[in-house]
Amino acid sequence: MSENRDRLVTAAASISVDRPAGVAGLVAGLHRDPVTARLPIEAVALPPVPDRQNGRLLISALLAVPTADRTRVHRPFGTVTWNPSDGSVVQLSEWGTELPETVTGAERTDTTWPLPESEDRMRTVCAALDELAAGRTPNLTELYRSALPSQAIAWYQALVPAAVPWLPDQQTWALPRHTDVGSALGGWIRDVAAIAAETNAPALGAQLEMLAEQRMRPGFRVAVVGEFNKGKSTLVNRLVGHEVVATGPVPTTALFVVVMAEDAASGSVRTAGDHEIAVPCAWLATIDTELVDTPGTNEAGEDRTPEVRRAVTLSDAVLLTVSATSPLSRSERELIAQEVLRRHVPFFAVVVGFLDQLPPEDRAAALSSVRSKVQQLAPETPVLTSPGPVGGEDELVAIRDLIADYAKKNEDRRWRTNKIASAVADIAEAVADVAGQAAVAAALHDAERTAAVERERAELARDAAMWDGLRVEFETRRRALVRRVSDSLSGDADVLVGALRHELLRAPDPKAYWEHDAPYRLRRELAALAHKYESLVLAGMTSDIEWLDTTLAERFDVVTPTTRPAARLAAPHTPLPEADMTDLSRRKMMTRIGAAGGTVAGYVLAGAVGLAMPPVALAMAGGLAAAILAERSLRNATEGQRQVVDQLLRQAVDAAIAEVTEQAALRIRSLYAEILDGMSARRAAWRRSRLAASAEPTRSATQHSALADRATALATTIRAAVADDCGTSREDS
Repeated sequence: MSENRDRLVTAAASISVDRPAGVAGLVAGLHRDPVTARLPIEAVALPPVPDRQNGRLLISALLAVPTADRTRVHRPFGTVTWNPSDGSVVQLSEWGTELPETVTGAERTDTTWPLPESEDRMRTVCAALDELAAGRTPNLTELYRSALPSQAIAWYQALVPAAVPWLPDQQTWALPRHTDVGSALGGWIRDVAAIAAETNAPALGAQLEMLAEQRMRPGFRVAVVGEFNKGKSTLVNRLVGHEVVATGPVPTTALFVVVMAEDAASGSVRTAGDHEIAVPCAWLATIDTELVDTPGTNEAGEDRTPEVRRAVTLSDAVLLTVSATSPLSRSERELIAQEVLRRHVPFFAVVVGFLDQLPPEDRAAALSSVRSKVQQLAPETPVLTSPGPVGGEDELVAIRDLIADYAKKNEDRRWRTNKIASAVADIAEAVADVAGQAAVAAALHDAERTAAVERERAELARDAAMWDGLRVEFETRRRALVRRVSDSLSGDADVLVGALRHELLRAPDPKAYWEHDAPYRLRRELAALAHKYESLVLAGMTSDIEWLDTTLAERFDVVTPTTRPAARLAAPHTPLPEADMTDLSRRKMMTRIGAAGGTVAGYVLAGAVGLAMPPVALAMAGGLAAAILAERSLRNATEGQRQVVDQLLRQAVDAAIAEVTEQAALRIRSLYAEILDGMSARRAAWRRSRLAASAEPTRSATQHSALADRATALATTIRAAVADDCGTSREDS
């Protein structure tokens, strides 16, 4: 066995392979140095740390053997120290199972440690150590927080004391560290854009500009709804700190008014477009939110429900303003039940205004009454006090804090932010690759550079052809998902119609069932269906995106994990077909009157003609005959109405199912196009930038290599933050 191993090590050492330069090359070539060739072939080096001996900068790493599934490593068995200036092994220490005396406490008891989550983090640490060797001061402490197993901190502190200044403090090591992706995104875009400009990659810079524009669009929308003159516009003005929408005792908001954040430096309010107002408001900008002031549902005697319904459907949160002087009218309760709850609006609150118009001693009772009524409709819904047109600072802060909390929890906004951040990481990696290509090209002769340019042109054409094929396959998967959703919805439609028909058969009055019972049942069942298909659509999209990630890795040799989408579907609001049916309740009354009339007629007929038959018997026969005829007529009319309602039920369900199907298809189509178009555009920009870098590098090989390291470090930081945020999202859910 020993001889076989020796031959294997000798053969491995004799193989000529390209190896990363710098510290990454030392780690990758652990078994190629004669000093370390005797280590177990399975041994790996953990992320290394700086070391200093006799005034020299050295690099030290713990040595360990991975577990069988390679997700963890056994407790370290030694250390290796390199001299980064010449790549030599300065020292190799092995202690086997006898742990060093300097390692004390609980750190001695863990028999296995988790491996670093990705090779990218190892490469980033190595690149930062190269910077340190070059005389720069990288932020190693932050890198080690994500790259080192937590158990390693005490071992490195005990075994490599010179590394302590660069290591995280042991007492704060276990504290969770979470980067707010939304807050950091702007800085990441600027940093990557700066490196792209230094690399002379304008095509990638243009992609970053597009992402910056996407980021500036508010990711969270709050609709402020309510009846006329209940304080909607006043609340919007107070929230943004400017008189941006008109208020008063007459209707002022005829259509949507969207209020968004403007650059605070401008200091002025401006019209940003039709029914859009940009206002310098740091609060709105910080929480990435826009407000929508809506018409009153009963303004000027008109029914504005369709406009309000559209605002609710297109918003992430809804604030309903009500008055303390006439709290929660019937129409307001219907607005909550039909336009907010059944549309699965994820964030909803009620704001009570005009408390100042009540005597002070009555205000608490009025607020409690509103809260009680709201809880009956929507338990756990927050009920807050409006700040009014002036004063009320505590109330204003409470509402702002609630909206900010809603915005932070919103998964649609979170997905969009993470999607943009992932795209920025893609571009950072592309910039690193272009800089690396430029570094190679800078060292080539003219003939070699010409050949490299031709190769890049061929790769550009090959990429375009492969991407066209990928687009066709992805479109096929999209169509298949839409078909699965449509087929499943059709099956559920049949089940729903069957259940409603069963109820209809038992209903004594089909007209009353259609007008009163059917709308409620349809709203409830269709809302449940929409919620069910959110999960189905999300599962299908997630599967297709995982396929896309795998395919990109196989065909293009790139790993760009796509953030998982959100897929909220609103309950359909297709109006029920109108039905012109007679009120059978009056007909039933006439049936009873007719039967009584038949009885009276029997008496009269018996006396008039002198029949031997007793008048009572004849009267009863006449009444019975009249009742039978009337009942038959009534039954026929009821059955006719039941057939009409049966057809209307089918029409209503089919129309609602068609609306859900179309909504799901549009959602899938827009998301798939957004994902694929963005990826293909970034890929094409990368290829063009590589071609330009191969043709005409603008800096020295060393300078381009440094730019590549900076871009790689940024990409790793961004990906780690997105992964952490997605993990936090799953834990929260």
